[in-house]
Amino acid sequence: MYNEDSFKLKDVYDIQNSFEETLGSLGLGEFEVSLKGDTWPLSAALHPYVSLPRLAHRAEELALSLFGFRLFSDVVYVANNSRVSGIEIVLARHLSDEQRRDPVIASMLEAKVGDLEVLTKGLRGLVMEVAVTDVFEIDHENSLLKEKAPNWKVHTLFKTTPEWENESGFPLLTGGHLGLSELLGWATEEDIINALNKARRAAEELLQQPRTARDDEYSQGF
Repeated sequence: MYNEDSFKLKDVYDIQNSFEETLGSLGLGEFEVSLKGDTWPLSAALHPYVSLPRLAHRAEELALSLFGFRLFSDVVYVANNSRVSGIEIVLARHLSDEQRRDPVIASMLEAKVGDLEVLTKGLRGLVMEVAVTDVFEIDHENSLLKEKAPNWKVHTLFKTTPEWENESGFPLLTGGHLGLSELLGWATEEDIINALNKARRAAEELLQQPRTARDDEYSQGF
């Protein structure tokens, strides 16, 4: 498990164990996971080849946005089209020299990891709980976690190649970038666009009302 002073990881399964504990603390330890049209046991869904990379990646983005520090040490995220989530967690010691020259990977390695003075066990657990609710919709009635569609629109702006290539760095975004990602996500939602158009028309009508009232008053005065 974690070295309590430095959060050093022995392997990726340390992250998996931590998320299993997080789901247990949320009362979700016996839930199943709806993923890609199939239902998975929770232990299978948390495998490093399945949903674990999304959970860990989201938790790290939240930690960077809220506290300015990464959550997990000596790991990076790379694109991998053969994985269910499309990304993979890779230990730094397993990176090739070419990968280390990838600017996205280099930036992840340069980011500081929070120690217990800035990221207490309680804060770390809270960040991981929020990551769970960001990645999954919780269906208590059916004891089911339903994977939410990822929003990678802003992440794609940081590609170092025209298309995502396996083993290329998959960026960790901070608060401003994540806010832009949310805005771009909203902008592609038809219902949101319709709602914004309705709001614009309503605002225009409100602006017209005082002018109409004044015009009526003036016409009566003459």
